[in-house]
Amino acid sequence: KTYLPAVHLLVGVLFKSYLSYWLVTWPFLGINGAALATVVGFGTAFWLNYRALRKLTGFGVAWSFAGRPALAAAIMAAVVYWVYGELVALLGNNVTCLLAVGVGGLTYAVGLLALGAVETGDLQQLHGGPFMSKIIRALEKLRLLR
Repeated sequence: KTYLPAVHLLVGVLFKSYLSYWLVTWPFLGINGAALATVVGFGTAFWLNYRALRKLTGFGVAWSFAGRPALAAAIMAAVVYWVYGELVALLGNNVTCLLAVGVGGLTYAVGLLALGAVETGDLQQLHGGPFMSKIIRALEKLRLLR
């Protein structure tokens, strides 16, 4: 069944192509319709692959574990959207984009720690040397690592 991922990706591409053609014509979406269609196309391929993996191998994702990074990402997206919206008129697009990306990265990191999505072993794999050891000890003292 090694052909299944290719077939599922083809289904996703066909779905994306149809949606792109259809959504771009909506005046309130415009070119954003193509981006939305791309997300839906990849999501379709993901769902089909996940369903096949589960059926053929019994593989399953622990959604309680995967949900923590997803929640951190959703919080980050909301913060970035807010920061960009508040500052773009004041600072311009370039500076605001850089600032929003930095704030987003910081928000995601804090969100992962606050939600308990980071384990000590995850940080040890980063090979930060003595500096990383100090960070790990500090985060363990604050009980932010699982």
